[in-house]
Amino acid sequence: MSMADKATTEAVERFVIELVNCDEAFTAADVTLGARAAGIQVHYSDSRNILHDLHRRGILGTSYQRSSVQLTDGTKPFVYHPVGFTANHYRSNQSSLMASDHPDQVSQPKPGLLARLKQFLLGRGDSDRSDSSKDARSLANQAPATQATRAAQRKNVTLNLNAPSLLPISRKELLAGAKSINLWSSPWFGRRDVIPPIDDPRTLLIDRAMITAGLITPEELARIHEVGAQMDRYRPDELLMRHQANRAGRDAVAEDRRAKAERKAAKKAESEAKRQRRREEIEIRRATRIDFLGRRVSTKLHLCESDEERLNAAGLPILHTTTELADAMGIQLSQLRWLAFHDDVASSTHYVEFDIPKRAGGVRRLSAPLPRLAEAQRWIYSQILRGMPVDDCVHGFVPGRGTATGAAPHVGQDVILNMDLEDFFPSIGFARIRHTFERLGYSPAVSTVLGLICTEAPRRKVSFQGATYYVATGQRVLPQGACTSPALSNLVAGKLDRRILGFAKCIGATYTRYADDLTLSGGQDLANRIGYTIAKIRHISEDEGFRVKPSKTRVLRQNTAQKVTSLVVNSKPGVGRKKLRQLRAILHNASQTGLQAQNRNSHPNFRASLEGMIAYIGMTHPEKASELKAKLKTIGD
Repeated sequence: MSMADKATTEAVERFVIELVNCDEAFTAADVTLGARAAGIQVHYSDSRNILHDLHRRGILGTSYQRSSVQLTDGTKPFVYHPVGFTANHYRSNQSSLMASDHPDQVSQPKPGLLARLKQFLLGRGDSDRSDSSKDARSLANQAPATQATRAAQRKNVTLNLNAPSLLPISRKELLAGAKSINLWSSPWFGRRDVIPPIDDPRTLLIDRAMITAGLITPEELARIHEVGAQMDRYRPDELLMRHQANRAGRDAVAEDRRAKAERKAAKKAESEAKRQRRREEIEIRRATRIDFLGRRVSTKLHLCESDEERLNAAGLPILHTTTELADAMGIQLSQLRWLAFHDDVASSTHYVEFDIPKRAGGVRRLSAPLPRLAEAQRWIYSQILRGMPVDDCVHGFVPGRGTATGAAPHVGQDVILNMDLEDFFPSIGFARIRHTFERLGYSPAVSTVLGLICTEAPRRKVSFQGATYYVATGQRVLPQGACTSPALSNLVAGKLDRRILGFAKCIGATYTRYADDLTLSGGQDLANRIGYTIAKIRHISEDEGFRVKPSKTRVLRQNTAQKVTSLVVNSKPGVGRKKLRQLRAILHNASQTGLQAQNRNSHPNFRASLEGMIAYIGMTHPEKASELKAKLKTIGD
């Protein structure tokens, strides 16, 4: 490629096109000197590259070719010359010798176009060189056209349609003529940009054959050759126009590419600025609000409108956004995000899990929150949940109520139905907790954060590549061990209580619930419809998202010990005789052997356990509890 600038390259190309129009033979050195003489400052290497590019792209036309010629000074440049010009006849303006087979001849000035034509047509002897240039031109003008004559030299001719050469031809004559013609010696063979002249033997043979076959009329043939002569006259201008069009096309493509590059750079800069603004917005939003807390739980974090009227009526703190919630809890927004964030595969957890044995066998999994989460849960319980009202039939996890108050309404009934809800806390998921806070009046954003703090997914501890992970094995539910779980379970089960209470009134029964224990009692109407009642309670429970445990369903009549929340209610609420006898036996034996000798279940704090049993008895038998408590004090460990 040329290293010259655009203006210089175009000027040199125009100079070369002029040489082509004049049918000159030239080299890169000739172009360099000629261009410099015309005021164009160009290096030889640039001229050589420009010529090579013009030839490669076909700008010089098919009537021009190039040949490598050995000059007498040892160089072997490319000579660009018309078709039919003998390259060895080329005389360089920069060489002192001809590039011919006669190196002993003294170089002469380069002959003109007509002189070179004369030499080509008539031969080039020493005597011919002495002729005047005028005679040479005359001979050249009178010379007939040959196969080597270029199309640009063709004159306008009048076609003689009656000439013998255009008479009909037989197939035999046509084949014989075709065999006698050497295709490769014709400068017109394979050319698509010119119409061959009438004096070309191959063209004449084809014309006669077409006229004979009736494929063309003589008049049409004459018109074709007239057009060919006109094309020859305008071909130099056409070459220049084609070159200029190609150059303009390349310039247009380059301009289009430049414009595209500019647009691309502008779009890239705009995209980068947009990304930078996006990053800044994200940083600001992360510092002022919570937009994401994990997959499947973050869909409502953009909704920040609370029902102030409902919150005021309930005496609850008015909180619209997560930022206001963090300020009310007295913690940073980043810490609130950390406490509430849900991850299916976490590297740490906010709970410590352990198992305790159940009275009926098996173990119960408890989840104790770590200090920071426990503090946040205590705030939620004290500021929001503790003062929320519940139905009178609820006696579990309600201040001032307990097992005794839950058992009292069922004293002296003909029949008692006890049913148990299976997996009570684990059946209450995150979605129900969030909906509970929304019903209180809080915005979906605040309700989402509160629901996440009060729930946790069951997790399995696994090790992978030396690291420990806690993998969620189910949805987030109420953990057994959080201070917020009991109050939330009562709020979630409120509709269940109201539906069962309405059904109980229809059949004349009494209904209470202590945590997951459902109790109905009544007279003969309930006894006669006990099967229907069991099925109805099961259907209502399942409809409200709970499940009855069939193995714990009990029907107790007057002829058996009727127990409600472990209290016997046949005549009045009280601890069963078996429990009293067992406790008295332990205290009696401990007075003789010591307290630890009676700790057959290896309780870590056996005395505290006995004190709890005595306090439980005191709810229904205060006098018996005082007696047992006094005796326990006299026993040493």
